[in-house]
Amino acid sequence: MRPPEVAVVAVAALLLVAAAAAAAAESAAPLPAALRLERAVPHKGVALEELRRRDAARHRVLRRRLLGAVAGVVDFPVEGSANPYMVGLYFTRVKLGNPAKEFFVQIDTGSDILWVTCSPCTGCPTSSGLNIQLESFSPDSSSTSSRITCSDDRCTAALQTGEAICQTSDSPSSPCGYTFTYGDGSGTSGYYVSDTMFFETVMGNEQTANSSASIVFGCSNSQSGDLTKADRAVDGIFGFGQHQLSVVSQLNSLGVSPKVFSHCLKGSDNGGGILVLGEIVEPGLVYSPLVPSQPHYNLNLESIAVNGQKLSIDSSLFTTSNTQGTIVDSGTTLAYLADGAYDPFVSAIAAAVSPSDNNVLWCIGWQRNQGQEITILGDLVLKDKIFVYDLANMRMGWADYDCSMSVNVTTSSGKNQYVNTGQFDVNGSARRASYESLIPAGIVTMLVHMLIFSSSSRR
Repeated sequence: MRPPEVAVVAVAALLLVAAAAAAAAESAAPLPAALRLERAVPHKGVALEELRRRDAARHRVLRRRLLGAVAGVVDFPVEGSANPYMVGLYFTRVKLGNPAKEFFVQIDTGSDILWVTCSPCTGCPTSSGLNIQLESFSPDSSSTSSRITCSDDRCTAALQTGEAICQTSDSPSSPCGYTFTYGDGSGTSGYYVSDTMFFETVMGNEQTANSSASIVFGCSNSQSGDLTKADRAVDGIFGFGQHQLSVVSQLNSLGVSPKVFSHCLKGSDNGGGILVLGEIVEPGLVYSPLVPSQPHYNLNLESIAVNGQKLSIDSSLFTTSNTQGTIVDSGTTLAYLADGAYDPFVSAIAAAVSPSDNNVLWCIGWQRNQGQEITILGDLVLKDKIFVYDLANMRMGWADYDCSMSVNVTTSSGKNQYVNTGQFDVNGSARRASYESLIPAGIVTMLVHMLIFSSSSRR
């Protein structure tokens, strides 16, 4: 029996000959003696399933062009809190596989890849102090799942950015693997799979639709460090970075969502907020350019002021380089200031705060980034603000906002839609997060800060 890939190429050749013959008959021109057939993919070593995948991707694009479809706004619910004594992270829910399963994943703008715990997994927690039921993904249990191999174009691209691992001794059919180490020393490793993600899309004319797309994500079979701890365990991490394998980039390349995402994280103890693949519109937004060619969302920090008074800090401490810079990272709970800027910053705050009696406990969320000149703006800075990551124009916007309120989001059709604060709706099941019992008494958090970025503009 002829191999499947040869049969597909043969059919393509027959269709090409038939089309050429019809065109020649209409023009009364003689049929060429020979036709040259160019191969888009190698005819050896390509499985039928891979050819179908590539065809399906092309068909999705063609359907959107024919129907005049435009990218909508993908709305994700948000739970969690910036309060380090209660939760200390924000997370959302994603639906993966067929049949679909729900996974709670941390929202992390400081990394690129979406990954979830897979079974079996070494070091992975089996329970969570966040009162959520942990799940694991099984590629063999999903009818639409396929493993990404080292010969896959998407693996090749990820190898260039350091987000994939394939040894020189690996065969083309070997799994496309990965190993990530985060800033807190925790780590995960596993392999990539392709499967269906289900989500809600907000289109124009106040219409919503249940949508889906085939994406690549990580299947974690090993975790270490803080990822193994059960107190704040979730099912994985949702990276919102700029690289090709981020979900933001994948859905944009498929025409599903625009090349911009936004969040508004509630600062109250109960937390929550809004997370959309789309642009939140607010009159008070101030925009600053993103530093180009950086692996993270870097901003040009120009100066720091406390109570309106600019601090005497050498601005060269904030210059972006391999060892310096200012990063916006929702995966970090606290805020970390460059080592050389920390002492004058804290001294200015201490001078600005009036003396208090012994019954008041003051706690500052800014930490010294010991021995490093990197400033990281974590959740304590991001909360109670709209943040817009406009990747199409390489800029970031922000504004103070009550994130318990609705926000105005622009769709790619130019029409605005209102999106409410996302909350999980699981009909009261055990998957619902409950934090009331986690709130400690007698904790007062103080955060005084003012950051001035260069080239800011008010919209």
